[in-house]
Amino acid sequence: WKPSDSDCCGSGCNPCILDIYAQEVELSKQKQPCATSTLNQEYYTEFQLEQIAQHTENTNIYRFKLKDNERLGHKPGQHLIIRQMLPNGQNTSLYRQYSILSLPTETGSFQLLIKLYPDGLMSRVIRNWSVGEMVAMRGPFGKVHSNFENNQP
Repeated sequence: WKPSDSDCCGSGCNPCILDIYAQEVELSKQKQPCATSTLNQEYYTEFQLEQIAQHTENTNIYRFKLKDNERLGHKPGQHLIIRQMLPNGQNTSLYRQYSILSLPTETGSFQLLIKLYPDGLMSRVIRNWSVGEMVAMRGPFGKVHSNFENNQP
C-alpha cells in the first residue's frame, strides 16, 4: 500500500507517513528479519501481546510483554510504528503510528491505546489480534516530548 501525497496531514509529523513508506521500501529491500529483543528505529522487533482491555466502545488498551526488568526505552510523547500484513494473501504490509501509553519507567510490559475505526484497514487487522500473538514494531519516534526525569516530584 503506497500512500498518496494527500495522505500527509501537513502538520509536520516526524516521521511523516510518506517518510515511513520510503523507509519501508528500503527495509523490504534489505530483507532483514525482525529483531528479537530491543525496540529500535531501524528494524522491527516482535513483541508478544499479553492483554487486551476494552477502554471505550471503539478503543482498547493493548499490553505487550517485555523481559522482567526491561524498559521499552521511550520518552513521554513518543510513538512507534506497527507493521502488520493484510489478510488478503497478497503479502501486503500495512503500517501505522501509535502513541505509547506507558510511562518510561515501567518495566516488564508496555501499553498502547488504540482507537479502532469502522472502515480502517489496520483496525480490521487489529480487531483480529489475540493474546499470545507477536506484533512487529519499531521506534520510538517523535521529537516533541518532555524531559520526564526533570518533572519528577
